[in-house]
Amino acid sequence: MISTRRLLLRRPSPSDATIVFDAYASDPDVTKFLTWRPHRSLSETRQFLSWPEAKQAEHRLEAYMLTS
Repeated sequence: MISTRRLLLRRPSPSDATIVFDAYASDPDVTKFLTWRPHRSLSETRQFLSWPEAKQAEHRLEAYMLTS
């Protein structure tokens, strides 16, 4: 986690699902250039946000979220 006066860079968690789903994960215009399709449900976003946590070490991936 990295924080400044105005911003926080942190790993996403399943508790962020509502914000992520509403902000971009369910929007076809936003996701059309991503490697995954728009999410159709909040549970799909929860599952998506659980993946980085579970697989980061195995696949050597890093996922972060920028919040204010």
